[in-house]
Amino acid sequence: MPFDSRGLPIPTTVVLSKPAPGERYRGRFLITVGVGAEIYEFMLKDGYTNHIFVRWPSIWEYVRQSRPNLIAEGVDSEKFAQVEPGTTVTVSGMFTPQQRCFEVMSLEPGDSRFGNDREHY
Repeated sequence: MPFDSRGLPIPTTVVLSKPAPGERYRGRFLITVGVGAEIYEFMLKDGYTNHIFVRWPSIWEYVRQSRPNLIAEGVDSEKFAQVEPGTTVTVSGMFTPQQRCFEVMSLEPGDSRFGNDREHY
């Protein structure tokens, strides 16, 4: 469902992977995140919201043609610079459509969808 780009912030989580040296994107989505004057590139592993009407595919369609795709602000936004190649991180925050702003609330190592990359049987 399309959303109103002037609307309220949307609670959003993205799972990103910083490519290791020599790693190819192999058809995966590339997402760019702006932090101040820097732009960081990641592979998008997943994105989701807990909004009742807006889902991640609508947000991705809205930002995918922009560079950077998201403009990060907030308490943990500077942690994007510290993500090592080959690492996956889960970033939670609030997405504000009007400015493509992603107010970062937390940036945690691993893929929290599956308990920080632990195996499940």
